Amino acid sequence: MKFLSILFISFLLFISNTAFAQNWQVVWQDDFNTISSDWIFETGGGGWGNSELEYYRKENATIQNGNLVIAAKQENFGGYSYTSARMKTQGKKFWKYGKVEIRASTPATQGIWPAFWMLGESINNVGWPACGEIDILEHVNTGNTNYGTIHWANDQGQHISYGGNTEVSTLTNFHIFSIEWNSTSIKWFVDGVKYHEADITNGVNSTSDFHENCFLILNVAVGGNWPGNTIDNNIMPANLVVDYIKVYQDIPATSAPVINSSLSANATINTAFNYTITASNTPTAYNATGLPAGLNINTATGNISGAPTVSGTFNVNITASNSLGSNSKTLVISIPTPVLAPYGGTPANIPGKIEAEKYDTGGEGLAYHDMEAANNGTQMRTTEGIDIEACADTGGGYDVGWTTGGEWMTYTVNVINTGVYTLQARVSTINAGKTFHVELDGINISGPLTVPNTGNWQVWQTISVNTPIISAGQKILRIVFDAGDFNINYLNFSLNTCTNNTYTWIGTISTAWETADNWYCGIVPDSTTDVIINSGIVVINSTVSIKSLQLNTGVQLTVNTGKSLTILK
Repeated sequence: MKFLSILFISFLLFISNTAFAQNWQVVWQDDFNTISSDWIFETGGGGWGNSELEYYRKENATIQNGNLVIAAKQENFGGYSYTSARMKTQGKKFWKYGKVEIRASTPATQGIWPAFWMLGESINNVGWPACGEIDILEHVNTGNTNYGTIHWANDQGQHISYGGNTEVSTLTNFHIFSIEWNSTSIKWFVDGVKYHEADITNGVNSTSDFHENCFLILNVAVGGNWPGNTIDNNIMPANLVVDYIKVYQDIPATSAPVINSSLSANATINTAFNYTITASNTPTAYNATGLPAGLNINTATGNISGAPTVSGTFNVNITASNSLGSNSKTLVISIPTPVLAPYGGTPANIPGKIEAEKYDTGGEGLAYHDMEAANNGTQMRTTEGIDIEACADTGGGYDVGWTTGGEWMTYTVNVINTGVYTLQARVSTINAGKTFHVELDGINISGPLTVPNTGNWQVWQTISVNTPIISAGQKILRIVFDAGDFNINYLNFSLNTCTNNTYTWIGTISTAWETADNWYCGIVPDSTTDVIINSGIVVINSTVSIKSLQLNTGVQLTVNTGKSLTILK
């Protein structure tokens, strides 16, 4: 966090290639159900050595929904225009070596500088930078770059720093930032992926500062030498939200592992699966044999993941081991043959609304097809490929997004009334020319539906079309994305009724007057109805009586021998 004039190291810090297993065990953690007595708040202004613009106050650190929230605010206090919070464990909790991690989301605001870092306990005696500093999470302004850096003093007392950085997908989402620190190196990670490493073996390059106890610091600075003093006051407060902090240390095992995780697991074909082997006595390696196709094991963590592509019951031999031995047990993974079924157990009714996110159960290839196995929406049905997000449309709820051409979703429906329906679709996109269609029992009932550019992913419009006659009964409806990249909230079916007892001939099923599906209303006319025939060939095979008849040019009407047509007016 400290950012003064820097003499950058001008030579490569050579990294040892020696690998060894580490037995990380949690020795301290804070889940922030409250602000514990392990933390001390530093308060006041003065720039904090970095020309910062805020006044640090304890009140800017609060607990919200089980998270620590440090809020940088635009408000006048103590002669400053901004306030924030800075907290540390100095003198209370400190460690030499270990794994330190934080799960947090950071603000992405111009002029804001959140940080999670460590300083040597010796700072009160030797000062900075001779105490050593390890920066684990640092982010400035609006980008998506996280910085990991060490600061120390060389033998002449000059400030040295050595750092790396990595791009992080949307820093405002939660990520895990960590270091692994031992007697030979410090390694930096984001979400388990290493992006930087420094060699500190035997205090090489004057790095003896990093072989002493260090304490934790959390703060959000406003302005300063690094982010600059242009502050975006429109995005205030700027919040650093912390889920947890954990400190691990490498504690050698005393005996062989004993597996204690559940020995049964259920999976769904073509659906994301996760199971982690757990065991006592700090395993350093794992293995699994006999896994169903589509699943793999991470031998370092014991996590079994993937999406199974076959059904059945699988007896998987799982093993956990360390330097003192191993333990094996049988894990039974059950993967039933998928069955298509309505979401929630009951078919959706037509007429009525069909929520897009409530597609059938049965998994990939049966209930839906998604081109990307990863779930981007993360709001509902997160083990499946369909991407569901919170919806800002009237009524809230959820919508399906991240659509791609060739994808589809299936719904078991119950058509209550035979007839012609108005089909409405609630859609949004920032694109043009995106299309889809709706099928019922494999028949296209909508034709191509074009989604208009609504100007925003959460600005919604309704498009509509009349269907052909749909007969009553249970059916399978499918939404097919022909050219994706739009959102869909729901479909709504409303039954069209015949007004003024006027029935219109459609004649798409046959030429027979007596076939109900040839009529717009799905009902054969009688003596109380007026009839309009705009085009086509009509054959009467019975005795027919109607109120009136309108024939347009080109219509061919035939009354077979022995049959009759009576027009009452």
